[in-house]
Amino acid sequence: VLLKNEKDYLPFKIDEKVLVLGYFASHPRFVGGGSAWVNTHQNISYLQALLKENIPFDYVEAYRKNEYTLNEEELLKSIHKYSKILVFLGQYEEDESEGWDRNSLSLHEEQKQLLSFLKKHQISYASIVVTGSVINIDLLKKDASSILVGYLAGEGMYEAFQDMIYGKISPSGRLPETWISSLDANPMYKDFIQRPIYYSYYDD
Repeated sequence: VLLKNEKDYLPFKIDEKVLVLGYFASHPRFVGGGSAWVNTHQNISYLQALLKENIPFDYVEAYRKNEYTLNEEELLKSIHKYSKILVFLGQYEEDESEGWDRNSLSLHEEQKQLLSFLKKHQISYASIVVTGSVINIDLLKKDASSILVGYLAGEGMYEAFQDMIYGKISPSGRLPETWISSLDANPMYKDFIQRPIYYSYYDD
């Protein structure tokens, strides 16, 4: 689902030098946990999808769960080489599964650190959000040039990303739910937290 595309930042062109940032580009997450898990024929990351099409790129992991790994000084020395930047963000497998609920809609702190770095140095970028459910993307709405939401779309998901980023197909999906910025924006939230966890009264 394409949520934003300022100044036609997308699609990228094959001859543009591209930098890919973010853990989820090299660690594909494409299916839910628990009873939603399936064994796949293949598990292709975004980087592998680019290599299959011989598309040139550089990659920096930048973060992993609970750790910000970006060497900011080194990246600033080379950032001028890139025409476009693509940032992967989202929820880790441990964040979403059956048997428990998340207690926040926020992006992880290490991902927010990366976005803060990009904003501080006025670096334009497209973003891909990999998640099974709603998260707060206010930072992206303010600062990203483009926003694509992938949800968890199956084993061909990252190849589809590659086709969308380079304009082979149109990201013409629609959101199946309302994306809110805070839990209390949900009309049943206050009732939910006041009652036993296995009973909810839908007052809305």
